[in-house]
Amino acid sequence: NGCLCGIVADSQSVKCKKLGCETQWYHLGCVLLDIVPRNWVCEACKASGTSDHDYDVTLPYMGMCLLT
Repeated sequence: NGCLCGIVADSQSVKCKKLGCETQWYHLGCVLLDIVPRNWVCEACKASGTSDHDYDVTLPYMGMCLLT
């Protein structure tokens, strides 16, 4: 998918890590970034109010839960 600006994303683009993001790829300049963050989620997905992760995993460990 292309950026919000309507131009196809290129090597200077960042991918939204949210599963189901409608736009997916954004030019760094269009989202006011200088470098590609590790786990970046676009503003539209943040505003949706759901988890920033593709999935949440809970692992049992010695009677406790570790959230990853």
